[in-house]
Amino acid sequence: MTITDHAAHYASLQLASLRARLDAQLRRSAGAAHADDPALASIERELLASRDDDTLPARWLRTRLALSETEEQILWLLMGYEVSAEIRGMVMTLAGARDEMTIDLAERIVYGEASARGWRELGSDGALVQLGLIRSEGQPVSGLSRHRSRIGLVPRARGLLHGDAQLSDELRELARYVEHEIPLAEVVTAAGVSERVARELGKPRPFIIATGADGAGRATLLRAAAICAGTTVIDVSCARLATAPDALSAQLRVIAREARLFRAAVLLRDYDVLATTDVVAWLVDRILVDGTREPILATAATRTNRGGGARHVVEVKLPPLDGTRCAELWQRAVPMASDDDARYLSSTHPLSPSMIHAVGRRLAETVEPAPTGATVNEAIRFAIDDRLSGLAQRVEVTQSWDDLVLPEDQLDLIRELLARVRERRLVYEQWGFSTKLGKGLGVSALFSGPPGTGKTMAASLVAKDLGLQLYRVDLAQMVSKWIGETEKNLAQLFDAAESAHAVLLFDEADSLFGKRTEVKSSNDRYANLEVNYMLQRLETFTGICLLTTNHENAIDDAFRRRLAFHVRFPIPDEPERAALWRAMIPESAPLASSIDFTGLARRLELPGGHIRNAALRAAFLAAAARSPITMDHLWHAAAIECEAMGKIVPSRASTL
Repeated sequence: MTITDHAAHYASLQLASLRARLDAQLRRSAGAAHADDPALASIERELLASRDDDTLPARWLRTRLALSETEEQILWLLMGYEVSAEIRGMVMTLAGARDEMTIDLAERIVYGEASARGWRELGSDGALVQLGLIRSEGQPVSGLSRHRSRIGLVPRARGLLHGDAQLSDELRELARYVEHEIPLAEVVTAAGVSERVARELGKPRPFIIATGADGAGRATLLRAAAICAGTTVIDVSCARLATAPDALSAQLRVIAREARLFRAAVLLRDYDVLATTDVVAWLVDRILVDGTREPILATAATRTNRGGGARHVVEVKLPPLDGTRCAELWQRAVPMASDDDARYLSSTHPLSPSMIHAVGRRLAETVEPAPTGATVNEAIRFAIDDRLSGLAQRVEVTQSWDDLVLPEDQLDLIRELLARVRERRLVYEQWGFSTKLGKGLGVSALFSGPPGTGKTMAASLVAKDLGLQLYRVDLAQMVSKWIGETEKNLAQLFDAAESAHAVLLFDEADSLFGKRTEVKSSNDRYANLEVNYMLQRLETFTGICLLTTNHENAIDDAFRRRLAFHVRFPIPDEPERAALWRAMIPESAPLASSIDFTGLARRLELPGGHIRNAALRAAFLAAAARSPITMDHLWHAAAIECEAMGKIVPSRASTL
């Protein structure tokens, strides 16, 4: 940043004053009599006249950080030592030809031979060190070692003295400076939430934590409220802050300094990720919360009991949006949509505010003047894929309900599950049942049964019928050998699923939802902790979670009690097997007239998954022979599936 003529003149005055004072000290050390310097007196009068001119970078810096006159002089001394060969030479002469600036030398030049104030202001607890304006190497523990402790300006202090009024480069990867946000009146939240945040910001030194699901608009609300109140915001990503205490302390000091410089509120996004230990919470309180007067804002999934310092912490909860407010967001994201379209989208895709905004941005990038239903659905899929990237894979569903053959009792349970999802808003919101439950209002179900009985297909059809995307959880990405990492990954997964309103599928769920064991080793203890976390998270989950298992008894009893539905998939009986054989052959496939599906079903006891495999194998055999699919092809393919299952293949002759 180019320094102004006014600021350059002020800097030249400071350096001229420094040279005059150094010259006087050199003459005194040589035994010369003290004599008033008219030139220095003139410089000091001009500097005094600029004392309240906050347009000068150095004076602005001193005012905002509440620095003393001597602390400002220290900064100019270090600046002069760096940029002026003349000043450097004078300092070296005072130091006995040593070319280094030490604490005791700076103290002699600015404060005199001995000064309690100099000790305090140049010590590790002084403002210059605490605010990260000077660096100190070999910080002394006693006066005897002060001459060995070198000090110098940090780049940020040098830039500030030259008029650099941008957010420090030290925060480039950690934070951003926010001066503009959507008007507070346009932030869509539950009734009364915005007004409450605005009231709290009007109080002295507020500390406000906005809690709620990821993507619920917590950070947007806090930024908008702060800017509406007349302050800018330093938006900090807590996930990017260091975890080691020394490194974290340095980062927090920089944040505190910048907040004081710009009189900006500090927004700690994902504060619960940061305040995980008492040590970290204490550092945040000491350096940032109690070390500044600016508003402290934070977002978290839930209220943490740690932190707050001397401030009164206020929690503002952001509940999921009701249908009306969700429709309002959809109307903004898809401006061409009618009121009915917006209500339909809010019903079928009650995504989080951040997800709806992402869909809107995606649609704005398309070349079509008016989005169609297809382009809106594509934008929704793109936003959800992006949100769940690395956590789960989208399952493409091509089957229909005609492909699923189950007893009527099991189909009734699945129909009830679908009704539970579709009518949630009516029952929980309009009829008020949410006030009676007090837990997560999600829907969870366990599909259990032998392999190949249609569990995964049923989960796919449930998602398809609801018009939602199904995502199969990548268990390899979830489970970690490092302590606490599995829970962290699962938290990220459930938060993303709630934000995206996606259906989660845990195939072979017993690997995560298995029974807790007697603790005989540390591995058992940490495995049980993972199960306990899953129990808690499933209980508060507001989305749709489907679990499949081949081993029902392996699932922890506490999980089964928390599941809204448990559908047991039996081995199909003979009529069901015959129906499955028919369902697996597409109408467009060439089929010989002599096919006996009833005979196949009677003689070969195969579950649906193996019938599907056999039908596909038979189709390729027929295609290779350039013939329709015959009974020979089907029998041969089915016999291979029987052998794969370890079953004895009956003789073909006894089939018909």
